[in-house]
Amino acid sequence: MDHKKKKVNSNRHIQQRKRSKVMFFWDQHKTITSCYELIAKNVCENYQLTLTLCGGDAFHLVPRIIRAVHGSNDRVKRQLGIGLQVSSITMTVFYIILMYVWKYTFPELTAPVAVEAIIWISAIIRIVVCILPQNNWCTDEGNMKLSIIRNAVFAVTGIGVIILYAISGNTNGYHMTRMIAAIIISFGCYLPVTLFSKTKLKVGLLMIPKTCAYMWIVAMGLQLLL
Repeated sequence: MDHKKKKVNSNRHIQQRKRSKVMFFWDQHKTITSCYELIAKNVCENYQLTLTLCGGDAFHLVPRIIRAVHGSNDRVKRQLGIGLQVSSITMTVFYIILMYVWKYTFPELTAPVAVEAIIWISAIIRIVVCILPQNNWCTDEGNMKLSIIRNAVFAVTGIGVIILYAISGNTNGYHMTRMIAAIIISFGCYLPVTLFSKTKLKVGLLMIPKTCAYMWIVAMGLQLLL
């Protein structure tokens, strides 16, 4: 019995060490990529897309920095959990704003009613799911089932926005078809991280190209202001 208990305790210790490494790595790359977004904010303080991203990320960036420097505790875990919840909602708002950027950029075009409805409905569903306490935002385990649901409907929101920019194509010479590539890259990098980053350490590196894709979106938006 003593041998079995020692083996169990040893396995728990190994798991805790692995989890600590994952948390440290996650904190490091999120701190770096969020700094990129803050730089973008300084470039154009009035650009709503950037403000939405930076405002949402700030809620979990600060707890991540604290955890990386001073270690974790219940208070930091709670702050980080709430920050992740807020940033999940602001990311959804980001794509709603992106839809209105399309509308104001191409007033001569009309968004298909079905596409706009899909964007709104999927965005609202995601926000409602994000609010649910069953997400367990403040725990290390989270809720994989709800994570899959909220990110699946988020992908639907992204597809709706992609359709809009595919419709406009190269109207007025803006070359906004590049927005399609940026959105696909951002989702292609973001979804694996949300699903596997806690178990697959190096998957977190995808947050760097994901943030670069968001900066590309911001740059395209700045182009419209010039």
